Amino acid sequence: VGIIDSTTSATCTGTLIAPNLVLTARHCVAALPPMFDCMSAFGAEVSPSVVYVTTEPNLWMAQPSDFYQASAIVVEPGPGVLCGDDIALIVLGSNVPAAEAAPITPRVDVGAMVAETYAAVGYGATSDFGSDGGERRRRDGLVVECLGAACGASVGVTEWRGNEGICAGDSGGPALDAQGRVLGVVSRGAFGCTQPVYADVLQHADWLRAEGVDAAAVGGYPTPPWALGEPTSMG
Repeated sequence: VGIIDSTTSATCTGTLIAPNLVLTARHCVAALPPMFDCMSAFGAEVSPSVVYVTTEPNLWMAQPSDFYQASAIVVEPGPGVLCGDDIALIVLGSNVPAAEAAPITPRVDVGAMVAETYAAVGYGATSDFGSDGGERRRRDGLVVECLGAACGASVGVTEWRGNEGICAGDSGGPALDAQGRVLGVVSRGAFGCTQPVYADVLQHADWLRAEGVDAAAVGGYPTPPWALGEPTSMG
């Protein structure tokens, strides 16, 4: 899904993981210092009232009625630093109908693996200085290069790094595995839209499950099996 801050027009990407629950990057909904590094702490979250989400394939062509307003922004307890904690949830004020979009299962029971292939989806531009952001695109055949500390000092122990394919506006977007599950959430990347760093969904599994249960109670729908500890594999 596409995410927009109505006060700044800043855009990000997210994944609908339940009818009223969107998984994204924390820096999409919380401030960072103007000059930041791996251990920089996030500031306060923005007001949910300025955050809007759409399932439409183009943010700029979507109509006002195509957007869902956030009712809450949820971040994981802990240090709250860029390298390792760049993950957040947006609770929507109303459920996205199943006929409009089917939620995607987060892979909360199996972590990313070196050399695993994945697809990236996002509303970002196609180059560092491109002006073509706002349209949803998908790129297949990407590869997990390294996990955690093996990637070097610029990657947290709960993160992993891919090879390429992520540009500005793709923040918060998913890495989808071969079964279509979310195994990572885009945090940041290097110049040239290379070396994307993802939050490893497995490393945040307990928090995601608990919030999945709470969101289902708020939205009035059955709790997703993944939030109850059911296997996420389709076979």
